[in-house]
Amino acid sequence: MVAFRPRADGRRALGLRVLRKLASDFLIATGSGGADDSYYRSLHGQLTLVPMPGFEAQARDVKRRIEEHGYKAGKPRIKVDIAYPKFGFHNELEPWIDMNGIHVCGHDCVVVASGPGTPKMIIQLELLLNQLMGRKAERISIALQYFPWSRSDKPEIDRRFALIRFMVDKLHNAAGTKGLHRLWVCDPHSSQMPAVDKSGKITPILLTGRLSTHVITEALKTGKRVCAALPDKGAEASFWEPLSQVEELVGYSIPRVVGQKRRIDANTTILESIQGDLDAVPDSVVIAFDDETRTLGSICGMGAMLRAKYKATTVWAAVTHGILGKDALERMTDPDCPINRTFMMNTIPINHRQKLYGLPELDYVIEQGLLTPISWNPDLADIIRLGHLGRNTRGLQ
Repeated sequence: MVAFRPRADGRRALGLRVLRKLASDFLIATGSGGADDSYYRSLHGQLTLVPMPGFEAQARDVKRRIEEHGYKAGKPRIKVDIAYPKFGFHNELEPWIDMNGIHVCGHDCVVVASGPGTPKMIIQLELLLNQLMGRKAERISIALQYFPWSRSDKPEIDRRFALIRFMVDKLHNAAGTKGLHRLWVCDPHSSQMPAVDKSGKITPILLTGRLSTHVITEALKTGKRVCAALPDKGAEASFWEPLSQVEELVGYSIPRVVGQKRRIDANTTILESIQGDLDAVPDSVVIAFDDETRTLGSICGMGAMLRAKYKATTVWAAVTHGILGKDALERMTDPDCPINRTFMMNTIPINHRQKLYGLPELDYVIEQGLLTPISWNPDLADIIRLGHLGRNTRGLQ
């Protein structure tokens, strides 16, 4: 008989994972658990969501969705806990984190977070990962909805290095010797991002299909023809295939136009021309798709050219990641703004963005219908649930 010697943190010396594996194998072999129970069984402890500051409401909604996925005897088949870390600063402005081991020790922990990667956000995320490791989390993953420093994917000669690899290594190191189990990233700015992690832990989750379906369905309700505008080659690569899938779904052929840009530096581009099905632009709802925007400048530039040169009357914007600083909100509320409506996936939740930037105007543009956030919480809940159960999450793309 094995003599178990409890450790100071309550974990057995043999290891919780081994015990769970033995118990799982016994239940499956004897049929005691049943087929449905074995599907919902994880070998990595109970699931715990750990929201970064500003993501508490999103974590509670995701918890509800996961638990509602299946019940047995009136109880959720997957019980979800939430651990709330507290952050602050000492008098000398050095940061601290406060979080005990309740719902963490021996649990499968998923951090719910998003960029932009401000210095404060990066320090808090590293502190949190280190705290989870120190509190003996069985497994640590991150649902990183907008990857920090994602635009630093290419070096600028003699000035800046590409920083994505540096960021990935920092996150792995902060999680301890085992590193991260999984890093889910929504629509990474660079398609090469998964390759920078040699351990293969980065899983890109593409939201372009959900975004395209929602916006085109809304546009068809107007009764007008719908045309898709892709500001550059990057947007063409991201959205062309999802648009083809939406065509099959709604039974509607979507004409497309593509902008031809010239890049000056990492932050400046010039729209030189627009090519494609230009005859479809007049009297259509033209939807400009892009993977992310901070100032709405590029999309407004394309919208202005579509109106002035190609006689567009209605122009919408559809963006996966809306970082949306003050400049973007000023453009939206400008009476001469060429964009009538902007849709964006809520990968940076509105309440977090308000806290980050202090933008009370966000409430106004939403109330006026100028900005429509689209929740991706149903997808996030599915990703975390399937990842917890050891199932494939790439199929959700």
